[in-house]
Amino acid sequence: MVWFLLGLCLLPLQGAVIHTESYAGPVSAANIADPITGAGMAGLQVTANYSGFFVATTWQATGPVSGAVPANPIFSLSLSGNTDAPLAWQYTPLVPLTLLSLVLDGTAAGVYFDRANPTPGVPGSGPGSDMAFSTLPTWINVLVAYEKPVNFAGGPHDLYSRVTISFPGVNGGASGLPSQSFQFTQDTDRAGTVPEPGVASMLGAGLSLLAAHALLRRWSKRP
Repeated sequence: MVWFLLGLCLLPLQGAVIHTESYAGPVSAANIADPITGAGMAGLQVTANYSGFFVATTWQATGPVSGAVPANPIFSLSLSGNTDAPLAWQYTPLVPLTLLSLVLDGTAAGVYFDRANPTPGVPGSGPGSDMAFSTLPTWINVLVAYEKPVNFAGGPHDLYSRVTISFPGVNGGASGLPSQSFQFTQDTDRAGTVPEPGVASMLGAGLSLLAAHALLRRWSKRP
């Protein structure tokens, strides 16, 4: 019996998906449309953080109902069809790097992330859904932080303009998700009037891609 209990203690704990929300930095929007497709998220800012560097880029339409981040040597992120479809978002690493976090920021583009609570929430936002993931290793925790509420009128709230997906370690272990593809579900809405992406954010995205290319060249030359 003692050995049986010791064995149970040594088993890896099941990873968890933890959702949090912050009411700081609220934004205003009108004519919220739900649902939208992958093409409807054009202008969404996507930042993938790795150890020592990051890749910042801007989502673009790739077809009538599909969209993706522009081609780069580090990762791909894409979606075809409605954003609220189960596991419609597709992340794929293109080199063996540990992903620390993935930040989706729709503030400049008028793209918003719709949580399940409360119902109906912000007018036009629909029922929403909390972010859910395909199967990940049992020793991986996922922290989903919703920020910058849209048309905030008190909590709990349902519509946010930025969401950060991070991978804290379990039981003091190393943080980050080792190189692995995964899918996730996240209902996404859009405002009727969308501001143009800022020149500074577009320039920053280009510079980060250049840095990623340089890092990949150094990595590929390692013995």
